Amino acid sequence: MLKLVFKKKLLFIALILSITLSSYVYLKHDKEKFSNSNIQYNNFIKGDSAYYFLKARYFQKNLEQGNILAFSGDYEASFLYPVLIGGFYKFFNQNVFNTDEIQKINPPNPTVVKLFFLILQFLIYLCSVVFLVSRIDFFDEKLKKILMLFLIFEPTIFQYHSLFMTESLFLSFLNFFIAIIIKPPSLLFQNFLVGIFLGIAYLLKTTVFYILIPILFYLIIHFKKKFIKKFLSIFVGYLFVLTFLGYSNFTRSGLFYFIPTQANDAIYWYLADPIISKSKNITAEEAYKIKKDNERQWIKNKDLNLTKEKDRVQLSIYKKDYTLNLIKNNMVVTLKHVVWKTFQFFIIDFQHLANYLKINYVDKNYWKTDNFKLRLYVNIVYSIIIYSFVVIGFFKSFKKIDLKINFLFLILISYFTLLLSWSGGPRYNLPILLIFSFYFVLGAEYFIYKFLGKKFFDKFF
Repeated sequence: MLKLVFKKKLLFIALILSITLSSYVYLKHDKEKFSNSNIQYNNFIKGDSAYYFLKARYFQKNLEQGNILAFSGDYEASFLYPVLIGGFYKFFNQNVFNTDEIQKINPPNPTVVKLFFLILQFLIYLCSVVFLVSRIDFFDEKLKKILMLFLIFEPTIFQYHSLFMTESLFLSFLNFFIAIIIKPPSLLFQNFLVGIFLGIAYLLKTTVFYILIPILFYLIIHFKKKFIKKFLSIFVGYLFVLTFLGYSNFTRSGLFYFIPTQANDAIYWYLADPIISKSKNITAEEAYKIKKDNERQWIKNKDLNLTKEKDRVQLSIYKKDYTLNLIKNNMVVTLKHVVWKTFQFFIIDFQHLANYLKINYVDKNYWKTDNFKLRLYVNIVYSIIIYSFVVIGFFKSFKKIDLKINFLFLILISYFTLLLSWSGGPRYNLPILLIFSFYFVLGAEYFIYKFLGKKFFDKFF
């Protein structure tokens, strides 16, 4: 076990650094600004964060009206995160926005409650790291120290604890999940609770939806013929949460569903335009126009009323089917595009926070900051360094890590890659980076022994 003194010092330093960074971001950037097109936005709460705050206010209003099962309205993306934000503000008897009513422009309430929430999500993450390290028996004390240092201080992961995005809490869930599943429980009730846990993780991040598939393969490897009852127990627990979610949506919309509209829309946003553009050899603007014309015509033919949630869900299904049909008819074009996006996906963006605070998500090409290319090159260099350690560590892992656990890591990495890499967004590779940390540790050990010597390693670790 790691020495308690080391743990206390490390966790204290980490907490102070996180509070310092979060306080800086909150005090300096929680301000209203205007985009180039004169649209008001908050420099701290924007993009996905602005969406979570809007849904959090809907949740607060439903609480005030006694309409608890409506939660935060349409199930579009993360169900749980806006509920946590809205509930946290409610605990302090404060509104999410400056006004009681939800308006076209909703300036967030400039309250220190924001900072408290960020500190809380980092504390949860610290607990998850401690729990994970305590469950690992394939690393000695020195390697556990390196693992903790990486999981806590690696800048790509660390920066998200100071943002209102789902990543911080989701990485906490992933730490807890890995800690539990590397020594999978044998009792059926324990596996049922694992299913409940995974269901809650799905409420936070919809990428968990198919997680039972890699779990199934792992349980088969681990328990062989005895896996069936254990997997079914997990499945029942998971289904219990999905049923609750579906019922909540049904009471509000008259439609039982548990897949968010964003999950259907995502491939439409990311893939439809480039597939049309490249297959027809036209500009992205022309491709977008074709896509939207087809969408409007379909809405007209179906006589949809988009003020109704049920019809909005139906539209999201159309978008998914439309894009899948494009993919089916343009396999080569799609494959080339996805391969290119996958390369972008694996770039580790440790500068995301700094870049996030410089852009407004409103104007066209908002991501093209003055030093965009320089940041990209720096990220590529950083990625090469990290992956070099990971590759070395992977080959060393066959002597240090049980093959079953190695198999678990590889199928989880494959799962998140297949599910998210086509988006090309470096932000979505964080779960993979977290899993890579186990290989990074072994690579770092090899590097230190090889170039700095055993004495150096023993002195500092």
